[in-house]
Amino acid sequence: MSSLSFVDDMADIQRLVAQCHDQAVRRGSVLEIMQPQTGEKFLEVGCGGGFYAYEVARCVGPTGRMCAIDYSADQIATAERNCVDMEWVECRVGEASELPYENDTFDTVYGIQVFEYIEQLDAALREVRRVLRPGGRCFILSTDWRTAVWHSHHEKRMQRILSAWETHSSTLDLPALLGVKLRNVGLVPLRQTPMSFLNRSYHRNSFSYWAARVIRSFVEGKHEIGSEEAEAWLNEFELLEQQQAYFFCLTSVLTEAIKNVR
Repeated sequence: MSSLSFVDDMADIQRLVAQCHDQAVRRGSVLEIMQPQTGEKFLEVGCGGGFYAYEVARCVGPTGRMCAIDYSADQIATAERNCVDMEWVECRVGEASELPYENDTFDTVYGIQVFEYIEQLDAALREVRRVLRPGGRCFILSTDWRTAVWHSHHEKRMQRILSAWETHSSTLDLPALLGVKLRNVGLVPLRQTPMSFLNRSYHRNSFSYWAARVIRSFVEGKHEIGSEEAEAWLNEFELLEQQQAYFFCLTSVLTEAIKNVR
């Protein structure tokens, strides 16, 4: 995994990010594309607090199966609490590069903002193919943060912060590389769908509000960025909000692929 770790306080922030309005809208969009059906078997790689797993489990129902793994025991504990009333949900600690499931098990495997953090990416993609049934699909949502447009009156500082933030991902340009990587492991890419966040106001129910806090925590001490500079960067957003000058936009890509029937 990358040096970005969602445990302790960072795990709490990640859960708040997942619960904001922008993420709720995105979950709806992803589920609309995945179209989970009654009785299907799903696996989520890197489930976090289980917000996607909960929604998918409600779709597949008790005749289906919803499995979710994450390397963080804290996140799995939260996912288990979120899905406690659904006996067909199984949450467990595990690594994407060594999925604890049999061959040809799942109708769909998906990962939301996780594969760009996996250091053994090719091994993880091979594992996805292994556990998919013939004709099964995978969906991977990933972000290249170089697509971020974030207004600031201090452009050089913004560039320094975002350059330091780029090191949080093992494969920053995954949306561009993923089609080739999927083909290399025997999965056939079907389509890629852009999904954007656009925030013109800075508040607790927006993605960028919480993303800024994750970034501020991560970059401090990197690339000679001290706590004073990181805090000043974060505090500017409140000023921009007061000036009605706040703007943030970021594009992710949802990639769909299929395991061919042989």
